Formats: sequence, structure tokens, C-alpha cells
Amino acid sequence: MRKAQIGFILGTPFCGSTIFARALATRPDTFDLGEVDRLSIMGENSFRLDVEQACETCAAKKQRCPVFDPDHLSQLRLIDRPSGLYDLVERHCGARTILDGSKHAYWLRKMMADPAVASRARAILLVRHPAPYIARFAQANGHLEPFAALLQGAENWRSTYMDLLRSLFACQTKFIILRLDQFRADPDAVARYAAEFLGTDCAMTGGQLSNSATHTIGGNPDLAARTPLQDTTTIFSESFDTSADQRAAMQFTPGLSDLAVNVFGFKLA
Repeated sequence: MRKAQIGFILGTPFCGSTIFARALATRPDTFDLGEVDRLSIMGENSFRLDVEQACETCAAKKQRCPVFDPDHLSQLRLIDRPSGLYDLVERHCGARTILDGSKHAYWLRKMMADPAVASRARAILLVRHPAPYIARFAQANGHLEPFAALLQGAENWRSTYMDLLRSLFACQTKFIILRLDQFRADPDAVARYAAEFLGTDCAMTGGQLSNSATHTIGGNPDLAARTPLQDTTTIFSESFDTSADQRAAMQFTPGLSDLAVNVFGFKLA
């Protein structure tokens, strides 16, 4: 019997992975696992979630999650190999495709070290333009001096994508690169392309997400909790208007311009 396909969604924080995974998981045979590395019982991510609050959507509503039941998640403690995680999810939900949005290079390397994962895994590298990313990073790190925050954000953007690219090639993972601005411009086409790459299908039309609340580990709980039909083109916006300080931060970060322009095809001017 064919095992479920595993799709890793990789990128920086604030790269749009939550909304992108939600777009891909519009069919019942595609399951969005979310940022599973954040579970405290996995012992990996510093932003740890207890099994009682694994689903941030349900945690915000102070209710027991019908999908990520704490008793069910506790079984993860018994897993002795990476593939056991996805086998457990497959038995639980019957998914044909499992999306893992943990995003980080270290997690990809750990999972891909298991041949039973590597043989059925593909990856999507989701890339956000560095200008809006470093602006969002600085906003989230208001305790830092403003220009220092921009510089740190630029360095995080560069180092994260360099590490991810090195890991993808080292693990010999089949992957595609998708840009967040392209997804926003034509969500249906980009989502269908990604789904086809993962060997599944995408039921999203007109840029509309599912009208039911999603249950995923970590991610963006504000987005996951939205229940009315939402247009992906209005949920988030991208501004490429950069300040002098943002331009300086990008210019002062070695390798950022080359990566953004020559690898990902962005314009920085």
C-alpha cells in the first residue's frame, strides 16, 4: 500500500506558510500538520507548545481540539524514527498527502535522514521578498534599536534561505521555489502548481480559502480561526516600498542581494 506523500513547506518566519498550507489543504485527502517541531514533546523548537495547547486555534477558544487530541499527540513520545510521525498522522486522518510546515532546515535534515521519509518527500521553498520581511521582523522585535533590528532581519533572511538551500541539496530533496508575491497575485494557479508537484490536487478557486476553521500546530492562529470565506489576495499585503534604512540594511548584508536577485528573481531597487 502506498504511503502518504510528505510535503515540507520551508521558509523564514512571516513567509506566509500558514495561508499557503491552508490553500493546499482544501481537499480532504491533504492534511496540514502545521509546525509540528514546535510540540514540546518533540524537543526541537525553542517556541514550544504543550500537547494541551498544540492547536492554537482551539487554545485561543479554550476548547479541546477535535483533530489534535492531546491523548493522540501523546503517542508521539513512543515514536522511535522520523517516519513514525507521518505514519501516525496517516493512520489518524487517512491523508494521502501530509504537509509539514515546520519550515526549518534542521528539521528537514533530521526528517530526511530517515530513508522511509526521504523516499516519499518533496519540498516547497516559500520565499518572501526581503524588504517586507525585514520590516515585519523589526516590528516583531521592537525591543531592539530600529536599525539594528533591520540589520538582524536582513541577516536572518539571508542566512535562513542559504541554510535551507544547502540542506535541500545535501538531502537531495526534490523541491520547487515559490514566491509569496506570486502566490498573492495568482493564488489559484500557484496553489494548483504546488499541489501537482506534491502529487495531489487543489480545490481552491477564485482565491477563496475554506470557510471552516483549520486545526494546525503553530502557525498563525488569527488566520486559522477565521471562519468566513476569505480571499487570499486581501488577507495579507506586500509592500515593496523600502525606506532608506531598509535599503541600507539589505546592502550591508553580504550575499543578500545576490541571493534575492540572481536566485529568487526579486528586484531590490
